[in-house]
Amino acid sequence: MTSVRHKPQRPQDKEAAAPRRRRHRATAALQVWLSRHAQAALGALGRFLRSPLAALMSVAVVAIAAALPALPLRLAGQLARLLASWEGRGR
Repeated sequence: MTSVRHKPQRPQDKEAAAPRRRRHRATAALQVWLSRHAQAALGALGRFLRSPLAALMSVAVVAIAAALPALPLRLAGQLARLLASWEGRGR
């Protein structure tokens, strides 16, 4: 059996190849990340289609939870407008 001998790389070749390796590693990591997100999105869509009522209830809960912080501000504005109208009627 013969072994294949590789020509040793010169230091300049290694230095020039380092950015390419880093770029390739970053591109591969991005592809894996996108692939995992696509898998998660398709899985979520499948679960939504299998049980749409449960999914819509979950969306409603998230929507209510997102709207709750704005409720006190809205009520304060309405209360201020109501008090201003009561003060104007007394005169």
